[in-house]
Amino acid sequence: MAEPKLAANIGYLFTELPLIDRFTAAADAGFLAVDLSDIVRFPLDDVRTGMRRSGLPLLQTTAAAGSRDRREPGIAALPGREEEFLAACRSVLPYIEATGLRFVHFTSGIPDPTMSFERCYATYRNNLRTAADLFQRYGVGVLIEPINTTDLPGYFLGTLALARQVIADLGDVELRLLFDVYHMAMMGLDPVDAFRDSRRDIGHVQLADCPGRHEPGTGTIDFAALVETAAATGYRDWFSAEYLPAGRTAAGLGWMATLSVQHC
Repeated sequence: MAEPKLAANIGYLFTELPLIDRFTAAADAGFLAVDLSDIVRFPLDDVRTGMRRSGLPLLQTTAAAGSRDRREPGIAALPGREEEFLAACRSVLPYIEATGLRFVHFTSGIPDPTMSFERCYATYRNNLRTAADLFQRYGVGVLIEPINTTDLPGYFLGTLALARQVIADLGDVELRLLFDVYHMAMMGLDPVDAFRDSRRDIGHVQLADCPGRHEPGTGTIDFAALVETAAATGYRDWFSAEYLPAGRTAAGLGWMATLSVQHC
């Protein structure tokens, strides 16, 4: 069986620990890298210390999440908030410079129902181009992730087809697909078939089972088939565990061995 490169999103995993210790816990568990959602919430010194102590690279974060008080799932497709989006992009730059971060993911958000699809699409496309142009000098790519509208009703980027359309329309910028296996299943797609069909657009993969968004092996997704398909189609990049642990994180990591993970 192919041996995938596994990362841990420590915004989801090991959250029972302080941030610095999450890096070390991920390394001790056998993960080879980390993601960290909404990185600007955390002191830069803590991020650097965690990376230094663990020896793990930082791959991906999210940015421009919007108002925490309103629990917004992003603003990238929301007309009228372009200046806020640009400011959020700039706030990530110190973290990029200090960590060598590889990707930034921008959530689209939930537009006001009175806004036309065309206006929101134009806003989204223009914001993504702005971000890609800003990050290009740092060698950082932009990711977009289709998120199922059962969990997030009204979410703008609610289908895989729309995400691939955006990537095609912005073919001259460094824009890739964040392929979340859980969301594919929640959309009614077969994650293995969806991966194969969209392989050329994929830049990063996230793992969580469905239903429940818990550890692989707690639901119905065939992760072994996904890994084999990825290898057969030439994907040699990362699989990031981004799930909600059913208990303490360390107690639920048995799935790693089933994917023939090569531990440190």
